[in-house]
Amino acid sequence: MENDDPTAELQVQLFEGAGIAPRDVTPWNAYPWYINRSPKAAELQAGVEVLKQLLGLMPNVKVVLLQGSEAQRGWDRLLQTHPGVVRERSLEVVSTYHPGRQALFVRDPDERARRAQHRVDSCQTVGDVLRGVAGQM
Repeated sequence: MENDDPTAELQVQLFEGAGIAPRDVTPWNAYPWYINRSPKAAELQAGVEVLKQLLGLMPNVKVVLLQGSEAQRGWDRLLQTHPGVVRERSLEVVSTYHPGRQALFVRDPDERARRAQHRVDSCQTVGDVLRGVAGQM
């Protein structure tokens, strides 16, 4: 979110619009090492192993926002290889499109608008979950 690029700028706008504070977020990539391309299957699995460890260090996580197909594939792998990590917790999982411009690269303007709104609605859902959690503490 602190990068100087359009994706980070949109991420900040989406979170601010949904009332999500930066302190309430732990950004994570499906493959958390820089490669500048989509991760291969083995790389994605390596990311899953680290995500499993990260979730183990974060017992208070209540909601996971999966932004884009790589995040969704990584989460699916986590569920397949380590189902107990998620089953033992009450996690709300919200899937949407990546905040990058490429997620809207479709010819149909109605589909572009639907995808953009889906991102907004998904962030709103995350914000609602976080506010519900905050209200219970």
